[in-house]
Amino acid sequence: MEMLDWVNIWESPRDPSHFWQRTVEQWKLETAKAGFRWIDHRIVPYRLEFAWWVRQAGCSDDTISALAEHAAKASSSVRNSFGLEFDQSGRVASFLEPMIVVRLE
Repeated sequence: MEMLDWVNIWESPRDPSHFWQRTVEQWKLETAKAGFRWIDHRIVPYRLEFAWWVRQAGCSDDTISALAEHAAKASSSVRNSFGLEFDQSGRVASFLEPMIVVRLE
């Protein structure tokens, strides 16, 4: 749960439309409710540059600072799972966004 909580705090300030990061099991339940049959899935890590990610969202300097601070305080397990990379000054440089690719019928 630590990872989901961390990601939701990470996403919400940058994207006010962000609701909740679901687990694979939660997505399976949602697609079943919609009448689909889950065939297969794959998690594809997508590397994002932090500066681009916040710039394309139009983040304020305060939001960018808060996100950078959130990244800096991440536990080692979150840092590893999320692929957080930091520059020489210790500021977040990039991260891995886990994208789920699903085959449904």
